[in-house]
Amino acid sequence: MSIYDDPDITLEEITMELEYLIRDMILTGLKSVSMEYRAFRQFQKEKQSEDSPIDCDERF
Repeated sequence: MSIYDDPDITLEEITMELEYLIRDMILTGLKSVSMEYRAFRQFQKEKQSEDSPIDCDERF
């Protein structure tokens, strides 16, 4: 039985639960975006180091 099945629940309680749900969704989304951005920046740095002529000379 969920909180929304309770016939005695007030609108304020539903609103508070929905606020928690939305906050959790936003925080989870921000964490995911942050992880994706870090992975993308790491990829960019690796790609730039491969394309850099200075790094190519140092490898040989």
